[in-house]
Amino acid sequence: MNKTEKNEAGKEQIVNDESLNQSVRTKENNQLFLALFLMASIVVILIAVPYINNHYINTFTYGGLTFQKTKMGELLFYSTQFPVVSATGAVIGDYAVNLRTDPRVLAEEVIVNVTNNTIKFARDGKKFGEVYISLNPFMKLCDNSVISMAALAGFLGDSGLVVKSAYTDKAFARDHNATARWCYDSSFDTVIIVTDGNESSIKEIAPDCYQLTFKECNVLQVSERFQLLILEDYAQRI
Repeated sequence: MNKTEKNEAGKEQIVNDESLNQSVRTKENNQLFLALFLMASIVVILIAVPYINNHYINTFTYGGLTFQKTKMGELLFYSTQFPVVSATGAVIGDYAVNLRTDPRVLAEEVIVNVTNNTIKFARDGKKFGEVYISLNPFMKLCDNSVISMAALAGFLGDSGLVVKSAYTDKAFARDHNATARWCYDSSFDTVIIVTDGNESSIKEIAPDCYQLTFKECNVLQVSERFQLLILEDYAQRI
């Protein structure tokens, strides 16, 4: 090979090396871009999935209220909150309610027979009277009876009402040094009678007197449906 041929071969080798280096750099850049794209996609997924779950999949509107399905450990809650308005119309805070049952299911499974689907509480002038949760002492005792009544009493108490316990049977109440309450015992009280039966229902049996009947220990569902009726009415007025 003469000198000219050697020079040409050397130039060709340099060109080939530069082409190879360029190909390697292009491949590395593509791999880097792909890695960055995958990382960015993972970040977007981590942010987007909880947002979509919270705002679209696990959120729904019922009765004028927005509910969010949340899980705390093994317990599932249907939570909503609404503004608390003072007598002057000013918003003074928010109140949160956590139901254990889907409100849409409550509406289907609990029969409601109440005037205008509105729970009314007895008044003495401008002041609300006391509210008695009056239990049938002979009804079936269920695992969730205590927590259901405690949640109902807490909800009514947080609403500004004075809540007291009672029994529907006067003899039982007398023997146990307790209070007995039924409809018409006082025109200034609201009475909520709780008993078991053949259906799960909420019925207005007299002015300011309601009977909550549960079957198959669905006492929690019936008590939550009662709360939901109050919330629905409040949501329409705010």
